[in-house]
Amino acid sequence: MRDASRDPGLPERYSVTDAEEFQFALTEEHYDELYGYLFPDGEGLLNRGSEPARDSTEDRPTGAEYLTGMRERGVIGIITRSTGETRTTYLLKDIVAPTSDDDVYIDTRQGHPRLLFSPGYRTRATARAAEVSGGGLVYFHSHPGGSAYPSDPDLRADRTRLYNAAKNLGPDVPLAAGIIAERPRRESGHREWSFRAYEFDTPATVDDPDLKPTGEESARQRHATAIRVVGPGFQKLATTHTSRAAGPAGISGRVNPTEQDSAVQLWGKRGQFALSGVRVGVVGCGGVGSYLAAELAMLGVGGAVFVDFDRVKPVNRNRALGATKEDARHQRPKAEVARRVAEQHATAPGFEARAVVGSIVENQSPEHAAVGDLLDCDVILNAADPHWVRMVVDELARAHLIPVINGGTDLRADKSADTMHPMSRSEITATGPVHPCFECQNVWMWGDREEGVIRDKKPPADRGGGPDLYAEPNDDDGADAPRDPSVAPTNGLVASIMAERLQALIVGTTTETIVGGQRYRLYYGTMQWRSSDGERRTECRGECTRPEATARGDTHDLGTGHDYDLRRELDAFTSIHDELPGKDS
Repeated sequence: MRDASRDPGLPERYSVTDAEEFQFALTEEHYDELYGYLFPDGEGLLNRGSEPARDSTEDRPTGAEYLTGMRERGVIGIITRSTGETRTTYLLKDIVAPTSDDDVYIDTRQGHPRLLFSPGYRTRATARAAEVSGGGLVYFHSHPGGSAYPSDPDLRADRTRLYNAAKNLGPDVPLAAGIIAERPRRESGHREWSFRAYEFDTPATVDDPDLKPTGEESARQRHATAIRVVGPGFQKLATTHTSRAAGPAGISGRVNPTEQDSAVQLWGKRGQFALSGVRVGVVGCGGVGSYLAAELAMLGVGGAVFVDFDRVKPVNRNRALGATKEDARHQRPKAEVARRVAEQHATAPGFEARAVVGSIVENQSPEHAAVGDLLDCDVILNAADPHWVRMVVDELARAHLIPVINGGTDLRADKSADTMHPMSRSEITATGPVHPCFECQNVWMWGDREEGVIRDKKPPADRGGGPDLYAEPNDDDGADAPRDPSVAPTNGLVASIMAERLQALIVGTTTETIVGGQRYRLYYGTMQWRSSDGERRTECRGECTRPEATARGDTHDLGTGHDYDLRRELDAFTSIHDELPGKDS
């Protein structure tokens, strides 16, 4: 079902019950706010479970004062959908605050206590959701004790509330219910979650209600297997159904005590389990990306997705780690070579890699549109240089709550002295919720620095002079057209710092390096933080509106289009091999 309001580079939407994986994601800010409503008198802030209880007046979100003293507490949120190639994620866009003691209350008239949401509160939340493109509702409540398993009354209440929401908002919006246990689990220090998505048939979705029942009894349910919390940091929390999913589909995989011993000595099994529970996307599998393939696999991540449409050739093999002369002779896709390198270096049991011969900016050819594959990832590492690519990952990071780490190098030669030019530099920068965006960090530009995104979107014949967007094939010998210089040592340096930033994000080893941009001056051998007015930039410029895109999900315009370089490369490949490479099966 193609929806004009969704970015055309996304996969077609499918039922959440058909997704291979289903998860829920929210920002650290919303995590703390949600816990402030459900546990207004207790702990619960992320990674701060041993701290004292919140101050009764200063730390609570607005409206939490109406929920104190209750055995169970509840709040309503607005959610959106993020549709990956195989994974669907519901995103928390906003929380609708209670405004009186009557909004959420305990009813005992039927002989046992029931948590209820008033009609006025439900109506107000529905109206707020209707203002959000693609917005739906989620009903949260707390459970006394340490278990978040829903009771039969919980499930009946889910169906009643959410079917009414489906009738008011439409059957295609995301609808869900969540439970969070009050007592943290001893082994993790975090409260257990239950998060359930619901879909219904309504009279508006069936031709003959007599043949296909509508109403609450038509409910289809899907349990999330992980909760992703994204903020400057990143964590995955367990749900009641996490045990049914291994590796990135859940929150962790297995540890290899032999091959991962030296890493476990540094951050313990907890850190290694966290790495085994993430799937990392790599955009651009040439100089930097090929090194990332090996380093991520050795680090112990649970899975990887490699995206690139370029091919290994004799003229670029000197900067592609793991590429052989045979790869260059057959001009094998760099993404497939990166997958092979990762599988050869993997230390995580059950490691899975996917190669996508495609483009993140493409939306004309579903076979080669790679956005959906990257929405299956927990973190994305971008090693592609074009401004357009960096713009799209910048938009994706906020709209879909997926942190992105970017790395690249600008090498220049001082030909008069046969030395590196003092302006040569490598830069590694992060973005995502709470981070400054890439545009505010000057990682990409719309129409400057050799025309930026404007130039990248033009057909090659219209771009004028300067290095090409990607390598351009030469009909005679397969050589590339002139482009920016690249050497293996610098590529390896950038890849290693990107991997260190990922390690800090997932394991928390060096938390001071999570936010901001680093710049390495090759001529001087110095590393500096990119700054604004002498200080490290840790937030967007005041006039930037990109934070408003946070958690918009599928309806946010990522800026994809027709990637002329993708088509040219595929045409060249076809002339050699008589078939187009596509997505991994």
